[in-house]
Amino acid sequence: MPARKPTALKRQAGTLQRCRTNQNEPEPPLAMPLPPAHLSDRARCVFEGVSQLLYDMGVLSVADCFAVEGLSQAYCDWRNAVEFLDSNGSNYVVIHHAPDGTSREELKPYPQVAMASNADKRMRAWLQSCGLTPADRQKISRLDPGGEEDFFADL
Repeated sequence: MPARKPTALKRQAGTLQRCRTNQNEPEPPLAMPLPPAHLSDRARCVFEGVSQLLYDMGVLSVADCFAVEGLSQAYCDWRNAVEFLDSNGSNYVVIHHAPDGTSREELKPYPQVAMASNADKRMRAWLQSCGLTPADRQKISRLDPGGEEDFFADL
């Protein structure tokens, strides 16, 4: 079952149907949340950049701070793992010594290979949730930030 699409994205895409919406759904105000104090410098920069991007798209509210934080942290985890792999390669050699004096080499992947893969999956999920992938972005259209959307303008 596909993930539910937020009402704000349905409204922007023009696919919002009154019969399928929760009339009591809370609508947090559009605003730019402040980055949490515990974020690293890199994560704070990502948080601020993503927040500005989503705010400019007209889909960011104060309730989205946790999603932006998750995306920021996933990106930083991915970036840190990729930087390690860029400087060290993706594998290392383990030498096993047998009691009879022989030895054999075994090539193993660094843990950062799995860490990068995991962070990439988390980052991709957060990007999709926020409407920041090309496929998700094509489904929404900009609203006029200065006024109400006129649903009958095209008639």
